[in-house]
Amino acid sequence: MLGCVSATSAQGTLADYQRAAVFQNARSLVSGTSLTPHWIGASDEFWFESTVHGTKAFVRVDPATNTMRSTFDQAPMAAGAREGEVLSPDGRWAVFIREHNLWVRDTRSDAQTALTSDGAQDFDYGSDAGFSASVVSDRLLAAPLAPEVYFSPDSQQFLSYRIDARGVRDLALVETVPGASPRLHTYHAPLAGDETVATAQMILFDLAKRTQLPLQYHPIKRIRSSELPVCWNRTSTMVCFLEEERGFKTVRLLAADARTGEVRTLVEEHSATYVKRDSLARLVGDGHDLVWTSERDGWNHLYRIDTRTGAVLNQITQGDWVVRDIHFVDDKRGYIYFTAGGKEPGRDPYYRHLYRVKLNGARLERLTPEDADHEIEFSPTGRYFTDTYSRIDAAPVSVLRAADGRLIRVLQRADIGPLLATGWKAPEPFKVKARDGRTDLYGAIFRPSNFDPARRYPVVDAIYPGPQHIRTPKSFDVKGWENDQALAELGFVVVTIDGLGTPERSRAFHTVSYGKLGDAGGLEDHIAGLRQLAARYPYLDLSRVGIYGHSGGGYASARALLKFPEFYKVAVSSAGDHDLRSYWVEWGERFQGYPVDESFESQANAPLAANLQGKLLLAYGDLDDNVHPSNTLQLVDALIAANKNFDLLVLPNRDHQLINLGKGPEAQRRMDPYFLRRRWDYFVKYLLGVEPPEFKLAW
Repeated sequence: MLGCVSATSAQGTLADYQRAAVFQNARSLVSGTSLTPHWIGASDEFWFESTVHGTKAFVRVDPATNTMRSTFDQAPMAAGAREGEVLSPDGRWAVFIREHNLWVRDTRSDAQTALTSDGAQDFDYGSDAGFSASVVSDRLLAAPLAPEVYFSPDSQQFLSYRIDARGVRDLALVETVPGASPRLHTYHAPLAGDETVATAQMILFDLAKRTQLPLQYHPIKRIRSSELPVCWNRTSTMVCFLEEERGFKTVRLLAADARTGEVRTLVEEHSATYVKRDSLARLVGDGHDLVWTSERDGWNHLYRIDTRTGAVLNQITQGDWVVRDIHFVDDKRGYIYFTAGGKEPGRDPYYRHLYRVKLNGARLERLTPEDADHEIEFSPTGRYFTDTYSRIDAAPVSVLRAADGRLIRVLQRADIGPLLATGWKAPEPFKVKARDGRTDLYGAIFRPSNFDPARRYPVVDAIYPGPQHIRTPKSFDVKGWENDQALAELGFVVVTIDGLGTPERSRAFHTVSYGKLGDAGGLEDHIAGLRQLAARYPYLDLSRVGIYGHSGGGYASARALLKFPEFYKVAVSSAGDHDLRSYWVEWGERFQGYPVDESFESQANAPLAANLQGKLLLAYGDLDDNVHPSNTLQLVDALIAANKNFDLLVLPNRDHQLINLGKGPEAQRRMDPYFLRRRWDYFVKYLLGVEPPEFKLAW
């Protein structure tokens, strides 16, 4: 029936909306697009959940015998951690937080024991209080907070911390309660330039002895919103963790003796801008060798370091390409397995391929041959790995491979039949030149399924400018592109481009935006790229260009209208961080600079309010605990002062992702359909020049 939605020669019609609604929920039209192996103990055997043609099954795989069988009895295989717990490698221990303290549960007997007893509000153990960006959301959804703990390979110890968030800035949000008084929620939210940030005293916990060993090192500043990079040696006698200074120009990898708590510096990395956010470290064997990633030669590569002296023994990888992740270190054979992008000539440099190389840099081999993006998961022994490969225009295939890359068997092929039945055509990846006329940029074009090349189509630029991740989907991730495809169905061509200043390329490429976040992920690159595409495809009407984005993309979409009003005519900006002085400490200080100075004024949107000429819709959720609503309201205030007309949509009880928290944890964790429909309407009305039909989008 979905494929019977009628095509029409008009644009922005009810039929277009009905078709757009189908694609807005495109994830329901595909199955088997991902595979998560659940390894059974420390063995190579695993199980995964498979859904094909609407039938769910649990499949058990034994790589050694190359057998695969379905079983509908998941319980024995899925037993282990509960929500909010962190499981030890051997599955014996589960650590969780209760009333500000760390507890451990014996998964065999279910006995629960307190590991600490003096935890208190803002001075507790293992939590992310003081730097989390989803405090209120988690609280209202009653989601248990899993502690930040890092187990030793022998499962007998783990590294965690006591966090001190006392004195960290508080922000407040008001929850609207139907038929009752509003509720006030406060939470810690250190902003760029704040004097007080959370600190963490690192502590080793011994499960057998039930003891704590505070490390002999000062509390480290807790200024990142993601987990600490931590690694253990194979014998569980040494653990490493990362310390980042304010401004992120200096990063230290510290090593602690798990028996004494003594700490020493293994590596100290410096940068004139910032050290790469996801620095990777792996201890080899007993810990005498360290594998470390660094951009010191201009590209993110692997280095081998002597942990006894700190000397660089050798650069393991080199060239004009980027190491993305370390997946496994084979101590016995001396191999490192890692993913990287940009090494294969003629391929999209963002595609991840798996490689292995010797510690001395010899015998570099590619293990995944397909021209696609590869999602890799290694078995605990390292003898096998699963590989799900796909592109935005090629459906996923999941396979099992041996460590040398040999194909063992196909595990699963995605079923996209229902999607194809709608008339869907895959997006088109493309390459254009940046504003400098030399640098290659990559993106994707989304056309309506009833596309007619004889027509002229308004263009919508779908943007995210963050220096920490790209916007253009590289794998067949339906959730990543259904918004763009749905919008295209209304009569637009939707384009996404990753400009200069975004990640996963060279250091020179991504640091273009340092101290200049007002560049908004290369808005000039977007304009240059769209002009090249219009020369390539005459049906693109650059007299009617709109732009939309969320969060950092909300910032960029509003800025596009304010900074380039002659090019962009319509913008929908949601949850935008319009001034980094009102946003989380990590983002502004890492990517704009530290100390906070007058350069932060140059990236704020409010000073450009008088430039508004086109149509602007601002939207935010009033329970946004990531980008506080004051970010949007500061821009609103400036637009009012400039006597500019604009539109504002406030969504009660919606969080940063515009998810309705009032529906409770049983609600689908999806962006509010009312907002999505209003976004559609805005472009239909002001880019197509058509009055939107009456339509309700619902999940």
